[in-house]
Amino acid sequence: MTAAKRDIEINVSPENFYSVLVDYEAYPRFLRDVDEVKVHSRDGDNAVITQYVKVIKSIGMTIRLEGEVGKKLHWTLQDSKWMVKNDGGWDLEALPDGRTKATYGVEVEVHIPRLLRKLVPSDLQQRLVEKTFPAMLNQFKDRAESIHPPVV
Repeated sequence: MTAAKRDIEINVSPENFYSVLVDYEAYPRFLRDVDEVKVHSRDGDNAVITQYVKVIKSIGMTIRLEGEVGKKLHWTLQDSKWMVKNDGGWDLEALPDGRTKATYGVEVEVHIPRLLRKLVPSDLQQRLVEKTFPAMLNQFKDRAESIHPPVV
């Protein structure tokens, strides 16, 4: 299992950043590694979605999300052929100047079928997290700052 955690500051309010986080249908338009998102249900700030992400190939995973406007959005893996674990979330904090400090954390474990283990590098999970993690944070930041007025 691989875990990672990182902070990023965004020049919009926590409420505006949260609105970007829960616009699941828009993910394929601004997240380079997301092919498609299907929203199965929404109930207030909770949702169940399936997203297809490009790793080695397009991998589908169904996750259950629970949120609180301007405060947090956390998820747990419900179903995936290729993932054993994908649990994590965003914690949002209003900075004194009105901007957002967003803390993103995730725990991931990829299921690699026995027949493929010799072909797949043992550090695949770590490399995936290290490569895609910073880029994804910046893509969320860029999206929020491009559609919402900056706080500063």
